[in-house]
Amino acid sequence: MDIDSLELGLEPEIADAGVQLGYVAIAGLDNHIHDERFTDTYKNLQQTIVYGESLETLLADPQILGYRKLHETFDVKDTAIIPSPESMFRVLFARKTLRSISLIVDIYSYVSLKFRISAGAHDIEKISYSMKLGATRHDDRFVPLGSNRPQPVPVGEYAYRDGDGEILCRLECKQSDKTKIELGSRDVLFILQGHPTTPVHVIPGAIEELKSLLNTYCGPYSKERMLLLPDALGHAS
Repeated sequence: MDIDSLELGLEPEIADAGVQLGYVAIAGLDNHIHDERFTDTYKNLQQTIVYGESLETLLADPQILGYRKLHETFDVKDTAIIPSPESMFRVLFARKTLRSISLIVDIYSYVSLKFRISAGAHDIEKISYSMKLGATRHDDRFVPLGSNRPQPVPVGEYAYRDGDGEILCRLECKQSDKTKIELGSRDVLFILQGHPTTPVHVIPGAIEELKSLLNTYCGPYSKERMLLLPDALGHAS
């Protein structure tokens, strides 16, 4: 699917809850295992966080705490589900480092850490027609990353769904196996999601950093498309 043909959206009831959202579709990326230059940058950020901050202070930051409050708004009852940015910081402080996966994944993880924001990515070739953030329904299908079996999802949470009615990410933290990023992934949809108390400059700033890093280490890429939602955040380009 061409990045211009991909329909992107945010359902009104999710926007009404104050969710801020940035979609960035980029075509022509070159994903690989690692780049030593970026590896050093990524490790330096992790060490600065681990030895310069405390986990307790980070978890009390409104930018991190806001995701847990958002889960409460949607009555997420599963205590094993930890908001994406909080989970990343917890793993970082427990292990003192984050496992490298691939360059594209490591880059958006770097942006997530630096801006304290939820970030994820999906292979556009594997998305069916559209991507929309909306409330979960009884007929949704969700196969978690690393699994081949559907998993039930409670009605009334929020999730990213494609045109086939398949959940591609439950909340902002549980990605499906269908659209996972692999070494052959070239056209990628990145999602940066905030919450009601995310400062309005954070998502646009994170997007610019993301694009710059991708162009430097996985590019030069051939095409990009950006959409910030709700419209008060910015405009489509």
